Amino acid sequence: MTPVLYIGGAIAAVIIADSLGLTMEGLVILLILATPVVLVFLIIRALIRVGDKRPPAVVVAPPMSVGPPPGWYLDGQGLMRWFDGVRWTDVVQPPPPQGGSEQ
Repeated sequence: MTPVLYIGGAIAAVIIADSLGLTMEGLVILLILATPVVLVFLIIRALIRVGDKRPPAVVVAPPMSVGPPPGWYLDGQGLMRWFDGVRWTDVVQPPPPQGGSEQ
């Protein structure tokens, strides 16, 4: 792709020189004088881009599954089973008695 740009730039320079009435010597002098200006422009632009620090991308972690807090829970078999906050344990106990008194 770069050779295409060089050729295109050269053709554009010849067309501009012809429209301005410049000779080939005048075109060469113009290019020699314009090169430092272009280089200074590119260096300044590069320095501005180096100083332009963009904030880092924000990475959003997927939400952690929220389970019940550690504690005793009915396990569906009529027993209370201890949940340690991560997994169910083998520790069981009978459920507490109901609060009402029967008479």
